[in-house]
Order: sequence, then structure tokens, then C-alpha cells
Amino acid sequence: QGLGAYVLKDDTGPVGKLGVHLAYAIHIPISRYLTAGIGLSIGVMQFRLSSGELTPAVSPDPAVSSLSSITPDGNLGVWLYSKDFYAGLAARQILPVSLTGTKNKLATHLFMHLGYKFIVNDDFALIPSALIRMGLITPATFDVTLKVDWRNIIWLGVSYRKVEGIVGMVGFTIGNFLDVGYAFDYTLSKIQDYSSNSHEIIIGIRPKCGGGRSAKHCPAYM
Repeated sequence: QGLGAYVLKDDTGPVGKLGVHLAYAIHIPISRYLTAGIGLSIGVMQFRLSSGELTPAVSPDPAVSSLSSITPDGNLGVWLYSKDFYAGLAARQILPVSLTGTKNKLATHLFMHLGYKFIVNDDFALIPSALIRMGLITPATFDVTLKVDWRNIIWLGVSYRKVEGIVGMVGFTIGNFLDVGYAFDYTLSKIQDYSSNSHEIIIGIRPKCGGGRSAKHCPAYM
């Protein structure tokens, strides 16, 4: 089991959010090879809308005003894994609260993740995975990814996001513990006319699944 905390800050144009959460997780062995994890985080989130960063067709627009609201927030997730397989289901914004001064409610979003590590030979492994995202009132979208791993040292990957884009990835592992990688996200949708492609630098620490002598790396982080 584990206890932690995290701070989240995200700004997308005129919309921003800042959150502080406490998180708790417990891992329960189901069999010799399979373990289940359950995690919960509770905290507060500030949502912000800056009308000054908007360009309405009619200015000033009385229907658009600045907003700053602080609300309670909660997230819940379940994780099932072995040394070769993982599957997870998570729900974000599970508390049915409204933004201050409006009739707008926070919508719950679901995330489903599935992956498997196929051993090709002593040198190579293939790790396909899929991520499905959906809101309770919005259509689902998905990412499918394929990574090729060489001796747990160097990996290459490609990911396709439904309609939106394609991602190329490359990385290497230091000491079977530290991952360093780079990803390039190329936009395929019409939004490419208004935004540039993105670059991402990845630095990660590989956690162990379980403890003691039976500890093993999760394929989700390989």
C-alpha cells in the first residue's frame, strides 16, 4: 500500500485548473502471478475561465464572463497486473458538484487501459496497448500503441489517436531503473491549422510490482 500527494496545474487557452490531492493505494495479490491495485484520491480543484482571452463574435458578450470556482474533487481507479499483462479502469471527477455561480456540473470521465508484453525471443519483445477515454455524455476516443523493446535497454514505439494524430517514440533505459525518452506528436485533424505539432521529453522511474524477491517490473512502464 502507498500514500502520496500531488499538485496539478493545467492551462489550455482561457481555461485553467489547479488542484491539490491526497492519494492512497493498496495492492492485493489474487494469485501467484496476478495482483489487483485499488487507488483513491481526494482533494480540491480550482477551475478558471478568463473571458479576456476569448474573442466573441459580438463584444462584449453578456453570455461569456470570467469564472473562478473551487470545488471538491475525487478520482478512483482499479489496476490488474502481472509481469506480462495489465488492465485498468479509472474514473475522474467522481463527485457530483457544480461550479460556483453556474449551473454547470463537473462531468465524470472514464479511462480504460489494456496492454500485454509478448516475448519474441531473448532480445526482443512487443508491447501493444490501448487506451479508451470517454465522458458520460461524450463520445469515446482511443489511442492504440505498439512498442518494440530490445533487451529492456532500447525501445521504439508508435501510437495512433482516433482521428486526431500519430505519435512516434524512442527511448532507452539506464540500469533497468531509469527511462529517458522522446516523443513527437503529429496532428492529423483540422486543428493542425491552428496549432503546431508537439515534442515531449520523458524521464521516468520504473516501479516494481509487488515486493521482496518476487518483485517484477510492470509492462505498462516498459
